Amino acid sequence: MTIALLPALLLAAAPGAAGAPDFNPSAVRVEDVVACRLDARQFNGFVAWATGPDNGGASRGWARVDGGEPTIVEFSLPAPIAAFGRTTDRIGFAGTAVLAMLPEVAPATIAGEVGIANTIPDDTRFFGEKLVDRRVEHDADLGMSYTYKRVMIVTAFPSHPGATFAGCSYRAEEGDR
Repeated sequence: MTIALLPALLLAAAPGAAGAPDFNPSAVRVEDVVACRLDARQFNGFVAWATGPDNGGASRGWARVDGGEPTIVEFSLPAPIAAFGRTTDRIGFAGTAVLAMLPEVAPATIAGEVGIANTIPDDTRFFGEKLVDRRVEHDADLGMSYTYKRVMIVTAFPSHPGATFAGCSYRAEEGDR
């Protein structure tokens, strides 16, 4: 297991994170994951299936790619997917996010199209995010609350000049945050 996927596995440890018994991660469309259309439980099931011991990604023809960035687990897809008005055949798993790698487009361009500002104050790097959805659930058995968030992300990495990574982070936090 790589460090890049540890936060997703921690998210899966949240109470009730196993998801509904009828959830089928092999039926999930990557486009839906990247576009923040899953909930946190579905996301966890998908990541565990796609990158875990079942190696579901390989069953779809995904090939692991060494992209030179240690914080991203990258895959080449057998067919392009649609993401942010463009197509790509590369995705990456980074912490609690699944990101489409969009070559030859500046992060500021995509960020402007979806209303995200750069949170890094210089022109050489880019990272921006926007809250899509926030939900608080209370676990009466444990007497605790959990906040689940879906956050759209646009970023760039020095290891991938000229490419933008854009997608969705699925987060769980203890408490009402």
